[in-house]
Amino acid sequence: MLLRLILLFYTLQVADAGLFQYPPLVRVEVGSSVNLTCDIEDMIGKCFTVMWFKLRSTSIPTLETYQSVRPGGSFAGNEIEKTCSLNLNNAQVNDSGTYYCGFIRSSAMYLGNGSTLVIRERSDDRAYIEILTPSESDGEVQSSGAATLVCLVFGVSEQARVYWVIEHGLTDSGSGDSSESTPDFIRNQITIPGEVWSSGAVCTCVVETDSGRNMSKSMSKTDADCCPYSVWRYVFIPGVLVAMWIHCAVVRWNNNKQRVRFQEER
Repeated sequence: MLLRLILLFYTLQVADAGLFQYPPLVRVEVGSSVNLTCDIEDMIGKCFTVMWFKLRSTSIPTLETYQSVRPGGSFAGNEIEKTCSLNLNNAQVNDSGTYYCGFIRSSAMYLGNGSTLVIRERSDDRAYIEILTPSESDGEVQSSGAATLVCLVFGVSEQARVYWVIEHGLTDSGSGDSSESTPDFIRNQITIPGEVWSSGAVCTCVVETDSGRNMSKSMSKTDADCCPYSVWRYVFIPGVLVAMWIHCAVVRWNNNKQRVRFQEER
């Protein structure tokens, strides 16, 4: 009811001058601390005239006001300052939504550009990296003069930056990021000169998440030759499983056929 009265009393305006809100997007895991900032440097007023609103993206959009913040959250900054912040501690999934700061002046309320907050369940410890390397048997590197490495990151649900560090100082972001990948994994690939790969240079795939979690995995031609893991896991093992399934099906079919024949002879 209070929120409705506020919206009826004030004329809402999207602030295009003097009111700036940041960051535009925040992705964190459950339990993290979040800080949203509203800069009113060019407005005539102080932080005590600022309110925060949260718009939740549900089947029926709801709007919540943050005149008084729930336990675990608080306002930050002096009331007479020009940089006004909203801190959320121990953020939970239901804190997700788009937050707007509102600046009240006379009979008008100016709204910030909005900060979208996405809270995800904490990732488990099963996150891991796999690197697919070029196959030497089909002459891929020799024919193209280049080697393509693919980094697959599994078990990371939050936004992440994936890049490559190649021995001898070459660093490359590669291509592909979490926004282009599936919910199951992040895919990033890089193409390097064939002579660099053939020389045994160590190629490292590095993953950095928004919550500060870092991990990496390295691979070189020597490792790939000694243990062609990508071929073993993605080609050989599935092939063996299929062959075993076919073998069991044939054996079972033969047994059933012999049982029927035996019953007919009796």
